[in-house]
Amino acid sequence: MRARCTHTGWLALSLLACTAPQAVAAATGTVAVASPTGSILSDLYWGLGISALAFAGIGWLIPGRKAWTLAAFQRKKTKKTVAGDDGERVAALASATFEAIIIHRDGIVIDGNPQLAKLLGRSPKDLPGTSIYDFLRDGPDIDVATVTTFNDDTIHELVLVASNGERIPVQARGRDILYHGQRARVGCFVDLRERKEAEQRIRHLAQHDVLTGLPNRALFAERVAELSARGASFAIAMVDIDRFKDVNDGHGHHAGDTVIRETAARLQRLLGPHDLVARLGGDEFAVILANTHFSFQIEDFGHRLLASMVEPIEIATGERLQLDVSIGGALCPEHAAHLDGLVGKADIALFHAKQQGRGASLVFRPGMNEAIEKRRALEADLDLAIARGEFELYLQPRVNAVTADVVAYEALLRWNHPQRGLVSPGEFIPVAEASGQIVALGEWVIAEACRLSHGLEGRRISVNVSPLQFRASRFLVRLGEMLKETGTQASQIELEITESVLIDDDKRALQVLDELKRMGFDVALDDFGTGYSSLSYLSRYPFDTIKIDRSFVSNLGVVDSAQVIVRSIIALGNGLGMQIVAEGVETIEEALFLTQAGCDELQGYLLGRPVPVGDRLTEVRPAIGMQLKGMAEAAHRGKNTHAAQVVELEREAV
Repeated sequence: MRARCTHTGWLALSLLACTAPQAVAAATGTVAVASPTGSILSDLYWGLGISALAFAGIGWLIPGRKAWTLAAFQRKKTKKTVAGDDGERVAALASATFEAIIIHRDGIVIDGNPQLAKLLGRSPKDLPGTSIYDFLRDGPDIDVATVTTFNDDTIHELVLVASNGERIPVQARGRDILYHGQRARVGCFVDLRERKEAEQRIRHLAQHDVLTGLPNRALFAERVAELSARGASFAIAMVDIDRFKDVNDGHGHHAGDTVIRETAARLQRLLGPHDLVARLGGDEFAVILANTHFSFQIEDFGHRLLASMVEPIEIATGERLQLDVSIGGALCPEHAAHLDGLVGKADIALFHAKQQGRGASLVFRPGMNEAIEKRRALEADLDLAIARGEFELYLQPRVNAVTADVVAYEALLRWNHPQRGLVSPGEFIPVAEASGQIVALGEWVIAEACRLSHGLEGRRISVNVSPLQFRASRFLVRLGEMLKETGTQASQIELEITESVLIDDDKRALQVLDELKRMGFDVALDDFGTGYSSLSYLSRYPFDTIKIDRSFVSNLGVVDSAQVIVRSIIALGNGLGMQIVAEGVETIEEALFLTQAGCDELQGYLLGRPVPVGDRLTEVRPAIGMQLKGMAEAAHRGKNTHAAQVVELEREAV
């Protein structure tokens, strides 16, 4: 008996639901009942998750989050159900998916779909009768035998071995079914190779500087930690380009980029096979000198670097710039045994090198602790700064990429010191974090943001939450108190956290995030891609927003794969129903690409700089707004055209 389907969803599954409704119903846990006239009313909705996987028949989405759910078939009273062979229906269901499906009993393969055979590099007729242990291997966290005992919606990573010996990481999920009248098990395998490769590319970008290709601060810290743990004798040298600001101000940022790249190249030419040079940011570099035991070895490196900088650097205009560097070095373990201590000692030596007139190289020695005293003075001033009202929030606009409207602001902290003037956050935030003062400072920021939210014409305000503040025992309690004290709705505040919060204690982090959502806050994953960059964060935690780090945005016009990676992040986030915000947008080309790629909001100097609350921007420049709207309209027309083509193809197929 063939039933008539009155509502179509995904083409293949709709056809299957019409021809084999019981198979769909059995696999999805829903009920399908035929009326005496053979008409079945069905309403099947399903959505995409990460890896764009949708095996709706078994109800599998990877990994775990669903944009929509399977709605049950509508029930009608009947006298008999649709007849047919369960085995044939399951086989038909397996043929309707793009993923690998296997049916086995007690570990012996009964059947597998062509996708499984293709993944294994075998002929489909060779699969029945083989053992699943012939081609399945244990995953990183669980063994095959244990996975076969589960009968729920959990997903696990295993390894599938193809006929050519290739080990293919797969996500596996399965459940028990009745197959030809006997209990059997059906499983689905999702090829993870593309996702793993994407994660690896993102991780590489997260650990390397875009402009120079050198390791960045994160990889530098990782390498120092490895050497320290082994008890190795080595040295670090901190290197700054002298008067680099004059290059940018006098010749432009393109000239500054040329100087940075050439300095990086000269540093690399001086290194031994086990040494490393990293760009920490701006004009700051850090060098690891392996197998270094004595101060004179650091001095020798410094002299050679100063000699290499004698040759002027030619910029695009043809001008040749004569530049110097300052160098400060420290030995491990003689001067310090760990990263913070080593960097601190080398920075002290660097400070003294600059004080000597620049173009100098010094190694740390006792008595160079004036910088430490300055840090202690800064800590003491921080204690009084809140009470004195020296802090202020600046607001930077976040702009809707489609309408070009200012829809939110990010609150950025500024310190107006009575003697030192405006102190850079890059100078006082690390001090506050190291001393623990960041918790009180963070509470002030959130309370002030709550007060400001009442005067922002309904626009939301986002604030950064320090890992120390997030982990504080009274974090949630204080948030509730601040909302009550200021009369603020939690929905007006977005809290931005970084991946490090999740890595330190993921179980507690999930509990705190769930409670934040219950309270009504929006939660954003800030600087996505600069930490461990696991795409699983996007599904495991209840984020509302992903903020693409500025390093990926600035990479768009530099690295060939950057556009692919950014599009992938946007697609994954959109597939999970999250808002995508791009930080650090500084050129109209970046803004137009991000708009066309589907980014929801843009933030950066192109749209507006951080300014005091009274000077905040409420609209973008008309010329920029017109270009954004034009790109959004063009992208929308392209999507409509594509959608129409898909509908036409479905009609032809039916």
